[in-house]
This record gives sequence, C-alpha cells and structure tokens, in this order.
Amino acid sequence: MKKNYGYELAEAESVGSGSYIYSPKDKTQTGEGQKEAEKFRLLIDQSREELKKFLRAVNQSSSLIMITDNKGIIEYVNPKFTAVTGYEPDEVKGKTPSILKSGETPPEEYNNLWKTISSGREWHGEFHNKKKNGEFFWDLSSISPVTNDLGEITHFIGVKEDITQRKAAEEELRRAKELAEKSERLKTEFLAQISHEIRTPVNTIMSFISLIKDELEGKLSDELKSGFKVIDNGARRLIRTVDLLLDMSQVQSGNLKLNTVEIDLEKEVLENLIFYFHSVAKLKGLQLNYTNSLPRALVKGDLYTINQIFGNLIENAVKFTLEGTVNIRVYKDKTGRICVDIEDTGIGISEDYLPQLFTPFSQEKTGYTRQFDGNGLGLALVKQYAEVNKAEIKVSSSKNKGSLFTVVFNQLT
Repeated sequence: MKKNYGYELAEAESVGSGSYIYSPKDKTQTGEGQKEAEKFRLLIDQSREELKKFLRAVNQSSSLIMITDNKGIIEYVNPKFTAVTGYEPDEVKGKTPSILKSGETPPEEYNNLWKTISSGREWHGEFHNKKKNGEFFWDLSSISPVTNDLGEITHFIGVKEDITQRKAAEEELRRAKELAEKSERLKTEFLAQISHEIRTPVNTIMSFISLIKDELEGKLSDELKSGFKVIDNGARRLIRTVDLLLDMSQVQSGNLKLNTVEIDLEKEVLENLIFYFHSVAKLKGLQLNYTNSLPRALVKGDLYTINQIFGNLIENAVKFTLEGTVNIRVYKDKTGRICVDIEDTGIGISEDYLPQLFTPFSQEKTGYTRQFDGNGLGLALVKQYAEVNKAEIKVSSSKNKGSLFTVVFNQLT
C-alpha cells in the first residue's frame, strides 16, 4: 500500500527556477506528512541545482568533452569540442568518434582502446586527429566508462585536451636539440682537426729547433740563446692553448669521460707539480713552500682533471707573482674535508673582477697592453673540473697583495 504524506505535486505547475507548488491532498493531514513532503521537495530542488552546476561545468570546460552510448555512438559534445574541431553538435550526434580520424593512428591502437574501455578500465593516450576543415590537431585523451547501479556500462565519456601547441613546441625543441648536437659534433671534430694540424707542424719546428740548437752548442750568442727560448716558449704556449680549447670543448659538450678512483694527493698529484714548478719559481727568484699536515691525503676523483686543477692554480700563482713566495698547504677543515691552499704574494685580483674570474675567455686585463699572456680558459676549466670531482673552489684576493685559492674536496675517504 502506497504511503500518503498528504501532499502531491501540482499538475506540471512550475514556479521560479524549477521548484514546484505542493498542494495538500488532505488538509487535515499536516504534521509528519507535511515534513516528509517538504524534505522531498528540497531534495528535488537540490538535485536540480547540482545537475545545473554539472551542465554549466561541462559546457564551460576548457577541455573537449564527448559522451557516447555503450556502442560508441555520440550523444553529446560540449562547446569547446565545436570550437576546436569545427563540428556542430548536430553534425556529430549519431555518429562515431571516427569522424575525427586522420588516418595516422594504426588500427591496433583503436582496438586496444576499445578493449580497454569495454572491460571497464580507463584509457589514456594521444591522437593526431583531423578537424572539419581538414586541419590536423593533437589531443590528449582520457576515456572512461560510465556504469549504472548494476555495474553495466551505459555510456563512455571522453575528455580531450588540445595539445597541438605543446606538440609544436616539443618538435621545435627536438629540432633545436638535434641542431645543437650537430653543431657540437662539428665543433669537436673541427677542434680535433685543428689540434692535429697545429700540433704536427709545431712539433716538427720544435724538433728541428732543438737539433739546430744542439749543433750550435757553444757557438750561440746571448741574443740567439734568447731567440731560441722565445721560439720554445711560443710553441709550448700554442700547444697549451689548443689543449685548453679541446678540454673546454669536452666539458661543455658533455663528452668528458671520468675515471673516478682513490687518489693520494701528495704522491700522485702534488709531488710532481711541485718538483716542476720549484725550478720555474727559482728562475724568477721566488720561494715555493709546501706543507702537508696529513699522514695521507686521500680523495676520490679523476686523476687527469685533478692534475689539471692544481697544475693551473700553481702555474698561475708562479706566473702572477713577481716577488715573494708561493705557499701550498694540505690540511683538513673543521668538518673533516681535505683542503689544499695555493697562496701567493702576487699582483692579486680586483674585487670588481672576482665575479667574472671563472668565466671562459675572461681576463682582468685585455688588449695589447696586458703584461701576462693567457687565453682566459685556465680558471674556467679549474672550476668545471672541480665540479665534476665534487669539489669546490674558494678564492680571496687583494690587489697588489696576493691571492688565496682553496680547493675543498667534499668526498670524504
């Protein structure tokens, strides 16, 4: 027996925004029946309001939305779908989404899509589709099944994002990357070729100069001795410049190959460098001092690049010091990290130039009036080599008083 709450809907008489007038069937029945009827009316109003919100959200969505029945026949498309594809709702209703096919997606992809959503799962993927006017566009699709209370699939809903601009940007980026890689390969090949073309004749010149010098041993005037020295220094400078260019090219192109091993800084790096630069410093009237407060200074890193770090720093200290001392110290800081100081009493670096110190091809003084030779690559490589070895470079300097470079190794052994 149907329960009567004393109120019924008035015959199709709507009031305002979708609400209805309720008229009492039995005016003596108020109380519980009236309360239940009022609850029912509020429930209907709330449902209608929720439905309106949903429809507004779908219609105003920035995504393309398509709803089909369980056979894939289109029942609804939102305004964004029309704006992007050019198809009006009446043009696609009753048809399948294949109306957007461009012919570029293989049949296997569509079969996989249908198999996925028919089994009750969501499908995600990209399509290169075609608009009504024949233009192609990319969309990122998410297609989900809609089920009833019995769990049966009644509809499918597809939400699509127009990613044409993103795809174009990705393609442009890909082409730019390929071009950059090609340019990098050409640069590396060019530098390798130039290195060979320069090294071969320079080495030949140096060999013959050495032979001539030996033949004239004891017969050379001071002027000729000075000339031979100038030739030798110029040739070595040229070869060093080529080496630095090749090293910088390897670092910047990401082609630098490291062999990380445990290294004894004193025995495998500093001893040889100090032995060589001690004689160079002595010729300039400088004193080169070395102290090591550690029994063994073991670090992890690449031997070649660590040699280059200290070779460059010690060479600069000796080169830019006209009188006084160059001090090299090995110790541990308060945190247990191994540190190496290279301190000199040289010409120093101005405070304004310090921020540019490690910039490639940068020099504090440029042009024909500069006192010291160089190409501005040494310290740039020092910085790069320190980073690949998980070390850091600290520097402090005062103009005309000297500089202090500290290499701090962050890998503890």
